[in-house]
Amino acid sequence: MEKFERIKLGLESPEQPKKDMVNSPDHYTSFSVEVKDMMRRIWGDDAFAIHCEMCAFKYRMRAGMKDDATQDLRKAEVYERWARQYRTRTLTGPYGD
Repeated sequence: MEKFERIKLGLESPEQPKKDMVNSPDHYTSFSVEVKDMMRRIWGDDAFAIHCEMCAFKYRMRAGMKDDATQDLRKAEVYERWARQYRTRTLTGPYGD
């Protein structure tokens, strides 16, 4: 029996694309604007950069205790990149000039 027929009969589920829990988890992208962008608009780039630094610290400290250690370390790297990006905007101006 072909895969399509097994799926049609309910004997097999179609393959779901693997979710990216580091860069775009569903719980952060279910609104018209990403939560991180809402935070930046409300509290500004400097506060957001500080938040990112604190999140990176949290993910590094608990790496592997809650989720997969590799996933936690990748999340820390994303937050560190955002912290640098938005800290630079604060220091040099909104457009990096």
